[in-house]
Amino acid sequence: MKCLVPQATGERIRAMVWRSRSDLPVSAACAIANAMQDALAQVTRSPIRLRLFEPLVPEPEAWPALLSGARVHAVRGTLASAAFVLRERDAAALARLVLGESARGPLELSKIETAVVERIFAAMEPALSAVCGANLRQAPAPDTFLTYFDLTAGPDLRIGVALSQRQQTGAPPRTLTLSDLGAVTLDLRVELAAGVLTASEVLGLRPGLVVPMMTKVGEPGVVRLAGAALARGQCGANGARFALVIQE
Repeated sequence: MKCLVPQATGERIRAMVWRSRSDLPVSAACAIANAMQDALAQVTRSPIRLRLFEPLVPEPEAWPALLSGARVHAVRGTLASAAFVLRERDAAALARLVLGESARGPLELSKIETAVVERIFAAMEPALSAVCGANLRQAPAPDTFLTYFDLTAGPDLRIGVALSQRQQTGAPPRTLTLSDLGAVTLDLRVELAAGVLTASEVLGLRPGLVVPMMTKVGEPGVVRLAGAALARGQCGANGARFALVIQE
């Protein structure tokens, strides 16, 4: 929301400004930030505190400004693609932080500083698995990104994270058929009789007591699968085993 002050009246008028918000959960962005913070602390051998800015969905015309002239280290996982975005000034500050040098200096990176930045990218890659999924691997940056957020460590270091839309890799899984489940074993039970007892009657059960059932003599047995009635039939024997002849 912006406040405008017209020259004529001097009154303050509020103008609404609408922005697209990302559907990336803040908890996911926090997971990335925490993992990146730990990775940077290890490579710099010093405590690092990253400040997370709210994930946004930049307008299409804003992406060239965000990515132009920046070092983009993109990775691809089973769920999505993502990239670290570093301006030359931030890349230089990060390399010098690892090397124990002053963050301020020329923007152009030496060969050693460039190699250090690439190793830092590799150390931070696992942080993106929270949104990209497993099997992370370095890959070309996707044609389009969707979500972007910044992480800062003081005035001299800003790291951007760009995320693509969730993607489906490979062919969709084949739908299961009955033939695929043919070897699965199921627990069937035959119910010969059923009755109702109160809790006090259950507590009073003793050997020798006769418990009347609601099922009448001669009624068919009920075949149950996972508690649900599946079929009914006549109970009998097949050799030395009980058996049931399915009737309905």
